[in-house]
Amino acid sequence: MERLVYALGSLAHAELHLIEQLTPDNAGSILPLMKAVREARIGLGSPFIDEKTWCIVKHLAIALIYIDELIERASEKEAQILSKSRAVLKDLISLFIKAQYETPVVCREAERCA
Repeated sequence: MERLVYALGSLAHAELHLIEQLTPDNAGSILPLMKAVREARIGLGSPFIDEKTWCIVKHLAIALIYIDELIERASEKEAQILSKSRAVLKDLISLFIKAQYETPVVCREAERCA
């Protein structure tokens, strides 16, 4: 699941870079790329991560990617500190994904949960 989350975060990160490049002059070429990346991200993640959890996991995964990029450029001491933050983010991501499978389904008004 960790690799899936990282892949989803990488797609969301790519989407952010495309948004940064978007101008009125290149919208015709950038918007289809953004749509393709978004569809790939949704297609990859939707079977595993529900919609309400996805947004949170997406932001945490992007943060994880940014921390990984920082670790690559950091001194040894800085990398040790950043690695602790990375571990916390990984734990948070795991908690949110695990919680979606443990949360009971909300009942409709006429139904009763067992």
